[in-house]
Amino acid sequence: MVLDSSGDSEGLLQSMQSAIHHARQAGDQTGLSVLLGNVAHYHLVNFEYAEAERFSLEALAIAEASEDPNGRTLALVNLGLARIGLGQIEEGKALVAQSIEYERLQGLRNELALTYAELGAALERAGDLPAAIEALHSARELQDAIFREDQQREVLALQEKVEAKRREKAIEQLEAENARKAAEFERNRLQQWV
Repeated sequence: MVLDSSGDSEGLLQSMQSAIHHARQAGDQTGLSVLLGNVAHYHLVNFEYAEAERFSLEALAIAEASEDPNGRTLALVNLGLARIGLGQIEEGKALVAQSIEYERLQGLRNELALTYAELGAALERAGDLPAAIEALHSARELQDAIFREDQQREVLALQEKVEAKRREKAIEQLEAENARKAAEFERNRLQQWV
């Protein structure tokens, strides 16, 4: 991804193609389906829908043959988005819906939010504005829920830290009080002895 962020998209594509070559040689079907999915996504980002479709179909076949549900999900999303880009909107939506269902069942909320956002953007470009708005609203609702849950986790973590510090201070105070009482007891005992 370093190549992509630096703007060298051709270098990124070459690196991914090299990785695909090595995965084929190694017989790594799971890795291969993910790599093909990444190349398909590269083509989607560059609006090269026919190429994205081609790589997605290959990734889907490999993922299904190797019984890789994650690779299958990635391939379905990419294939659906490619079909939407090619004007096959209903077929594309149906493919993405399969992926969404899997992500929902697996509790993959971050991936689900991303899928909805990508679907919304693809549908908007394709001119299906009502469906685009619906997908983008779903993405936003998930993102908001995830954000709220993250905030709640952070607040709970802070509250736990504050409570731990309070307990630690209370223990230190009790230990100091016990030490003072023990010293006072020892002093009284020594006075009685003398």
